[in-house]
Amino acid sequence: MSAAAGIKEFSNYLLYNFQDNPVNLYTRLRINVDFCDELKVNIYSFPMKYHPIRKGEQDEKDLSHTRDYVGRNWNLKYVRAVQVILNSTKGMVGKGKSFFLEAFGSDEEEYIELLEMPEVFILYRFFFKWLDEQGLRGSEHWRKTWQKCKKELPTEEWCELESIIHNNDFKALNLENLHNPLSHELLSFYKISRKDISDETGLLYSLKKEYDLASKQ
Repeated sequence: MSAAAGIKEFSNYLLYNFQDNPVNLYTRLRINVDFCDELKVNIYSFPMKYHPIRKGEQDEKDLSHTRDYVGRNWNLKYVRAVQVILNSTKGMVGKGKSFFLEAFGSDEEEYIELLEMPEVFILYRFFFKWLDEQGLRGSEHWRKTWQKCKKELPTEEWCELESIIHNNDFKALNLENLHNPLSHELLSFYKISRKDISDETGLLYSLKKEYDLASKQ
């Protein structure tokens, strides 16, 4: 209606981490991006993470003064992954379908895979894609391992593994406690951190320098 009346510039805030679920956020963002092309308008969306302003009657803790609140249909991993993706878009999602599809995935399934992906793989997405091209452990290697675990692990083991990933705390994770080699392999990807890329004595640092040089040529 607004576009028909001649209004061409829009901005809106999209609340998430409230009573919605992760796919709801993707759907609302995708609607806006599609409208940009369909209606020949510019829509700038600003996803905003919900936090309570007071302790609810059924809440065990008062989280109003922290950033730790997780919606009932969300988990720590997904909340953090959305924040990392938004960092690359400077907190805004605007016109440009190709950019949106690269940032958030071409469909809901790919979007969920991105949320499951190790944080550093999201942050340095093109670098880890390049590692795949070199035959090294990149994002595609993670994806195949993740899909294999989801398909082949017994239900109980997969649920336990998924819970570890969704809790998003890998610093104190002891891989030696995992007896299944497949689980061990998958979680080894999540142990990779930004420090591994910035550590001048490490292999990933050298590979990142090689990638940066190749990208400039």
